Formats: sequence, C-alpha cells, structure tokens
Amino acid sequence: MTASIAYQIVQAVSVKLTTPAMASVIAANVRTEPISPVDVETGTALNIELGDEGPATFDLIGVKGRATELKLTAIASGSSAVVNADAVIVEAHARLMADETLGGLCFDMTELGVRRENAASGKRLSIIEKTYLVNYRTSDASLSS
Repeated sequence: MTASIAYQIVQAVSVKLTTPAMASVIAANVRTEPISPVDVETGTALNIELGDEGPATFDLIGVKGRATELKLTAIASGSSAVVNADAVIVEAHARLMADETLGGLCFDMTELGVRRENAASGKRLSIIEKTYLVNYRTSDASLSS
C-alpha cells in the first residue's frame, strides 16, 4: 500500500528531526501519533501531524497542486517547560528550513502561525504548536504520485 504524498511528507519530517537526534528532544519522543501531556511526565516531546488541506488546483494538464498544513507540537513539562518547548520548536524549525523541499517531496513550505499554551496548575506544562503550509504536486488521478 502506497502512502499519500502528504503522509510521505510527515515521514520525511520525522527522519529530518530524528537523524541525527536533536539536542532538545530525544528521538524516541519525536512522534507521528498524537501526544498527550500525560505522555510527558518530565522532559519534552514533539508531535508531527498533518492539518487541514484546501481543495486541489489544476496546475498543468494531468497535474494537481495541493497544500497541506504540517503541525509541529512541542510539549514540555517541569520547571523549565516554557524554555524547553521553545528550544524544541527552534531546533525543529532550523532543520526544516535547511531543506524546504523535504528531499523533493514538495516545492514550497510557508510558515503560518504559532499557538502557545502554558499551565501551572498541577505540574508545569508548556505546549507550542507551529504550523506550516506545505505545497506539493500529484498526478491528476493520484494522492501518492
């Protein structure tokens, strides 16, 4: 079974953010499945996920232009939660911008917004979600090529 280009983008981002391991988060805590604050008792984690996609456009005969949101969500807990979550996003962003085509899977990556949440009730927790718009092309009849 072939994965969609959108999911291949998530996989490529995961490799970029784990090979070599980042300094701000261990590779085992960089995930493509949803992370809950309970998954991060102490330390940091990073979730990579797809967001919304707008309608495809016809770029050329037989080719559709597509765009998907790519969300990086850093979660950190502990006494330095805000600083640690910020460090994860800064390091992840630098790695993504080093190759904005993700090895040729896409032709453009644009920064959208950042959302921050901080909580001090119970354990200290910081969540930073950074969203990108990733533009790519597929054949007219396929999501995977």
